[in-house]
Amino acid sequence: MSMEDCDRYGCDEDYCAPVAGAKVQFCTDDICMLGVTDENGEAEFDVNPGPGNTVHLLKPPAGFAKDKTEYQAPANFGDVTIVLIAE
Repeated sequence: MSMEDCDRYGCDEDYCAPVAGAKVQFCTDDICMLGVTDENGEAEFDVNPGPGNTVHLLKPPAGFAKDKTEYQAPANFGDVTIVLIAE
């Protein structure tokens, strides 16, 4: 999570460190793709824009809680922020 996101969500910067190693799945109507977050806590997907695309946390890294929420991706590219909760 970026510091901009921390400000938006009201997080304390000590708790807003990016999380590497989270397995994230991006799905269109036709296909699902797996990505793993890097040291910046980001996973990128090369897809065509369009409505109905979703993102969800497939598997959190050790020490973080599962999140079964399915997030709607912006239709014309953009970011989806998933906040991971430490266990």
